[in-house]
Amino acid sequence: MRKIILSVLGLLLIAAALLLSKSMIDNKQKPKPRYSKTIKTVFVENVTNKEIPIVIKASGNLVAKIK
Repeated sequence: MRKIILSVLGLLLIAAALLLSKSMIDNKQKPKPRYSKTIKTVFVENVTNKEIPIVIKASGNLVAKIK
């Protein structure tokens, strides 16, 4: 008799959990996303292309790659 009562209570508990979860899923309301309207400021600078001299200071021994 005890096993029957416990199995019935277990089934009732599972059924109640399923109904509760279904009602919680149905009542869930997704909030609408709010976008903040921001205007970003950008600073622009005019650039002229020109040659820049490169100075390399090196010291040491040189070895030819192809002899």
